Amino acid sequence: MAFIAMDGVTHQLHNLIDDRRIYSLTNHFLQYPHSEKIKVKYLVMDMNASYERLIKVAFPNAKIITDRFHVVQQITRAFNVLRVKGMNKFNRNNDIEKNHYKRLKWFWKLLLKDYDDLSNDVFYSKIRTSSACVEGTNNKIKMIKRTVFGYRRNLHLFARVMLCQEININ
Repeated sequence: MAFIAMDGVTHQLHNLIDDRRIYSLTNHFLQYPHSEKIKVKYLVMDMNASYERLIKVAFPNAKIITDRFHVVQQITRAFNVLRVKGMNKFNRNNDIEKNHYKRLKWFWKLLLKDYDDLSNDVFYSKIRTSSACVEGTNNKIKMIKRTVFGYRRNLHLFARVMLCQEININ
């Protein structure tokens, strides 16, 4: 899997880096001039803690914005873990507890309905951006890999991705 760097406004692909390990990414981004790195204002990312460290080291002035989708996904997973733990505590031989168990089992989606009411200021930080374009590009890369049954060199894969990206932008 590659590290994808894109412009959140124009959706232009800036960089595909073969290695996602932090020391490789840090070495890569530290090669850029400091004057260019301090111009970066915002970086949108998923909830990967190691990327947060990378951003603080490589882009000192950038504000980190966690993508809303990943926040909601994390909350939903945590809620389901709690729900299942609670369900497992019920005695299913007891009629009253059995009804509570069934309600948690069958109506749990109703408890997740109103997540759109989350404050946009918390997740979008006054600018409306997300990592959706990166997620879409990641999906394109996976589709290209599946269609060609692999490349001998990642350089060829990256060239194909860049070509597909240019075709979609223009």
